[in-house]
This record gives sequence, structure tokens and C-alpha cells, in this order.
Amino acid sequence: DVLVNLTEAHRWNYDYGFGFEVQTGTPKTNCPSAASLIELGANPDSFVCNPNGKVGISPRISFDVSRINLGGRDRTLSLQTAYGTLEQLAIMTYNVPKFYDHKTFDFTISGGYVSNQNVTTYEASSISGSVLFTERPNKANTLIYSMTYRYVYVNPNSLQVSAELIPLLSQPTRVSGPGITWVHDTRNNPLNATSGWYLSAQQFFAWEGFASQANFNRIDVQESNYHRLNKRGWVLARSTRIGVEN
Repeated sequence: DVLVNLTEAHRWNYDYGFGFEVQTGTPKTNCPSAASLIELGANPDSFVCNPNGKVGISPRISFDVSRINLGGRDRTLSLQTAYGTLEQLAIMTYNVPKFYDHKTFDFTISGGYVSNQNVTTYEASSISGSVLFTERPNKANTLIYSMTYRYVYVNPNSLQVSAELIPLLSQPTRVSGPGITWVHDTRNNPLNATSGWYLSAQQFFAWEGFASQANFNRIDVQESNYHRLNKRGWVLARSTRIGVEN
């Protein structure tokens, strides 16, 4: 006799926490640089701001929630959030493996808002979204087709640069366009490879026709291979990366 007891996994999963974070180099607001004071005819000796920023301390609240088996199918919807004075974020992701019953296709759509102060020269926030189709024709090869949108805003009151540069750096940047990535991976262990070959080629194209404010084409190719030298576990690894942007 065999007795089988099955318990269905919880469809909802919650993660939450509270703490604090500390960082150096937090940008100061309304703090012009010494060069800006000279341009304005003011005494540069009155510049009292530290170009390296200041120490920032902030409470932090995080809350993540995910829903599996959405609609009775193998689909997952997740939300990741965090709030503090140094960083605020809210990112939602919807994942559909085996898209329309195609075993080699996965579909993912994600987007959200991120605002952080991790650069000493400015505060930045961004709204982004992406749609990904992942194809795995075989074990070694993966193809990723993407459409990405990103809008970045820089707080002009946080710039630690010359005043004449503020109009340029404070302009919102919007980048949007399609991309494709090919990954060929024959490594025996991706985390600690001792043999095999890894090749990735990524192409991204931004154009005004896709609601982008920038026009450029970027290609990034990375190749690595690994060879075991002896039984002691010594490995010869070589990596080459080439990028072209027009």
C-alpha cells in the first residue's frame, strides 16, 4: 500500500521588513559648485559644500508580494517595493513560462519606478518598462527578444557641477527601442566553471520612431572559455569583450 499526501503551495507569498540604511556620498540639494559661484560673480570662498556629498541615514520599509498559479495556470505576478529617503522603488513583473504552450518560449513583462541618491553629483529617478520573449531552441543556446523603455529625470537642485552644465544634465532622457541577445553556454557549471565555452552577443537599437529621444545602435559581444589544467582544480580562463556604439 502507498499513501500519498499532497498539499498545494500557497498561491500568495508575502515578504516584508523594516530597518535602516546608511551611505556616504549622498548628494546635497541647492548646493552650487565653486565654479558656479564664480560664473554668478559671487565669492568662491563662500562655497562650503563637500563635493563628496554627505552621510545619509534613512529608515527603510520593504514589502514584496507574489501570486503564483495566476488564472489557474503556470503564471506568476510579483511586486517588489521599498521606501526610504535614500531610495524608493516599485517594480512589477509578470512571467509566463511556456508561452501559449510553446515549451521553448517564455514571456516576461516588467516595469516600475526607481528613485535613488547613490551618485554624489545628482539625484536621479527613472520610470522603465520592458517586454521580453525568451527562446531556448536547445540546451546550449538562448535567444532573448526585447523591447525596452526608460525615462530618467535628474533633480536640477542636486547637481554638483557648473551652472552652465545644468541645462544639459537636467534634461530628461528617454530611451526606447528593440534589442536581441544570443547566449551560447556550454560551461559545466556557470557559477564555478572548469570547462566549456560562453558566448553572448547583444544588440540594442534606440530610435525616435520608438518614442526615444536618442538615436544610437549598440553591440556588445563577450566570449569566455575555460580549460582544466590539472587534477588540483587549476583552471585556465580567458575572457574577451568587444563593444561598438554608433
